[in-house]
Formats: sequence, C-alpha cells, structure tokens
Amino acid sequence: MISKIFILSILVLNSCASQKPNNISKQTNLDSISIDGDWEVISIHGQKDFSQKPNMSFSQKDQHIGGNSGCNNYGGKFSIKGNEISFGQMMSTMMACIGDNTEDRFFSALDQVKSYSIKDGKLQLIDKNQNIVLELQNPKKQKGVSRIIYRANSRAIFKEIIVSENEVFIKTDRNNKNHTQLKTTKMD
Repeated sequence: MISKIFILSILVLNSCASQKPNNISKQTNLDSISIDGDWEVISIHGQKDFSQKPNMSFSQKDQHIGGNSGCNNYGGKFSIKGNEISFGQMMSTMMACIGDNTEDRFFSALDQVKSYSIKDGKLQLIDKNQNIVLELQNPKKQKGVSRIIYRANSRAIFKEIIVSENEVFIKTDRNNKNHTQLKTTKMD
C-alpha cells in the first residue's frame, strides 16, 4: 500500500514539474513585446496632420503612461494582458489649446483602443474593429536617424527646434504657420 502511494505521488509530482516550464515559456512570449519607453504619434486614424505631435511614454513596471497630447501634458495608468491594452482615467494640465483639434482627436482615439501590436518597429494601437486608431514610432529606435528635439512652451511663446541627420527644422508657432527648414551637408 505504501509503495503504491509513493509511486502515485512521484507520478503526480513529475506531471506538475513537467507543466511548469510550459507556463513559463508562454509567459515569456507574452512579455517579449515591450512597449516601454518614449513613442511619438505619427498618425491618428490615419491622418498625419497635427500642429504638434502628441507623444506617449510607457512604463510597464509601474503601469504608468504620460506624455503630451499635442497641447497639454497628461498622465495616467494602463494595463496589458496579452495583446490587450486598456487605459484608465487620464489627468491633464489645462492650457488653452489654440489651433487645430489634435488634443481632442488624440484623447478620442485613446478611448477607442482595445489592443496593440508592434509592426516594422511601429506601435499600433487598435480599436475593437481591428482598425489602427493611433500609430506611433520610437524616435530613438529609427534606423539611420539621429535627432535632437528642443521645445520651449509658455503661454505666449512656442519654439521647437529639431535637428536630424540632414536638416534643421525651427518652428516658432504651434500651428506650423511660421517655420524654417534648413538642409545640412556632411563635412569631412
């Protein structure tokens, strides 16, 4: 009787031990796609026209998101389960947004997001009908592009300077009405 119980317990323990690595590998596969870091919005519902690009900064460890909506700074919580993503209530500063409705379009699109994927280095936030509502790129991970962005905002003054590998772009107003673009050349 004792030998039957001993053999049965070894079989049960062995079957539990053989299942554990499968669960670990499945979890690793789900967590291998990381959205941590800074992302820049390149399209909202396929439209790429905005006065100032919204951005998002994800921290999966803290489940915190923050950034700029195209006018105001915002922050809040998010959660991920597999490829599903949900956003909690966002807090935002309340500066007056003059010009286009980028901020409204951004928050409206964010409310529709149900899942995400990363394709060709771009983060795609997807609605319940599998439409891409927000597409983002990580400016630090773009191949062949080195960029420095300087932004100064106050109530009446806006200035943005973007220096990339072959051009300098200077904006002095939020609505892209007043800007200077300079081409650069490589010096040996």
